[in-house]
Amino acid sequence: MIGTQLKWLYNYGGKNSYTLDLYSHGALDIHEDNFLKGSLVDSAFQYNNTQDSSTDKYVYDGDRLLSDTYYHYTAAGGAVLFLTYVYTYDDKGNMLTGKELDENGKPNYTNSYTYTDKPMQGRITPIYEPLASKFLPATAKNVDNLGRMVASITFTYEFDSKGRITKATATDVSGYAASKYYGY
Repeated sequence: MIGTQLKWLYNYGGKNSYTLDLYSHGALDIHEDNFLKGSLVDSAFQYNNTQDSSTDKYVYDGDRLLSDTYYHYTAAGGAVLFLTYVYTYDDKGNMLTGKELDENGKPNYTNSYTYTDKPMQGRITPIYEPLASKFLPATAKNVDNLGRMVASITFTYEFDSKGRITKATATDVSGYAASKYYGY
């Protein structure tokens, strides 16, 4: 996936793992090793250009992500708990909330989502981080631990004559919009 300033390179060379290299302005910023359990990411180890590292551990209920525990890693101190993300779902399998908890289990912020009646199309996602959902997202809101709105995004879509997404647009409350285009 290549943008004007960022480039994501995925390498699926291994049966039980894949890598992601993120380049910014032509320089490698992040290298991530993702380890699979079946078709799901079980854990990850990330190195970045600031000489620190992190690890993630994912917990699922079937194919639904229940939590992601994020650790900072140093050679001297090993892995130290940094953040935990916990998720809730509706009865249709759509992620309703994603809550970030600090190292003491206190909430930092909560993301909440609503959905359209249009089914998700395979692995196509309208935003960078794929949501665990069966339907395309309609809105996403981010609220901090004091209940203040941090961000609010509305998603719109265009489809071709076969019902496939050709354009997905995310627009924030200030009117700033970003679009992804799809070709088939």
